Amino acid sequence: MKDKFIYPVFLMFLFFAFGCKTIKEKDFKVSNPTLGTILPKIQTSIDLKNLKQKISYGDIKLTGYYDGVIKIKQDPDSNNLILVDRAVYLSEQKTNVNSDSIKIMIEDRNFKLKDYRMNPDKYYTKATFIQEERVNDFVKLVSSEMKRTAESDSTMNGNIQVELLSFKEKRNALLTFFSAWSLCIPALIGAPITCVKTTLELQVTIYNKENQTIGIYKAKGIGRAWIAMYWGYGSDCWRKSSLLALKNVMDKIKADIEIDRASINNKLMSN
Repeated sequence: MKDKFIYPVFLMFLFFAFGCKTIKEKDFKVSNPTLGTILPKIQTSIDLKNLKQKISYGDIKLTGYYDGVIKIKQDPDSNNLILVDRAVYLSEQKTNVNSDSIKIMIEDRNFKLKDYRMNPDKYYTKATFIQEERVNDFVKLVSSEMKRTAESDSTMNGNIQVELLSFKEKRNALLTFFSAWSLCIPALIGAPITCVKTTLELQVTIYNKENQTIGIYKAKGIGRAWIAMYWGYGSDCWRKSSLLALKNVMDKIKADIEIDRASINNKLMSN
């Protein structure tokens, strides 16, 4: 029975270690024309709190006596962040998180004060915050869109605000089931293990120097990435899917802004 589980685990190790692509710098290359060349020089605003609310606040990895990964999310009944139990040896716990520090309270019914006093190091646990990479990817890609050629004029003609309205991810359940049922053997010849689909909605609002709204543009984008050996992605599949969805929605919004380009630029450049 033990050997039955060793094989697929070993196969998956080989797959993720040697047989898949990862996110590279070229994945952040955007199509021309960029927003930075369509619009006059303009300041870019990205609400990081908005991105974290829609995508993820990140994780906390525990190593030591207590071991596992804890998801962070926002409490719907308050503005506080709470830890969602995903760790192997944790029971109930809940805490507030702020930008200065993270306090984790662990309820352990098997905890023995006597053992702790005799050997304080026994319960030592290290907590490490793992930042959500897709939030950083979002900021990096939007920054690439707003890049301009070098120019001496430092005057800003307005502000552009980028807001993520919705963000959803879904993996292909049928492919996931087939891969598990077949012990991932077809993956050895390149069959996909699963597909991750990301759907998001983005809003871009343009303001002039007086903070008056010049235009509001909304669009939905879809991205798909495959977990597969040789030609697909491994753990970066979710990042790749979200990047493709963001590129898709930015291309749609750029096309709409391009139509109104003359009018927008005239309003931004006027006093």
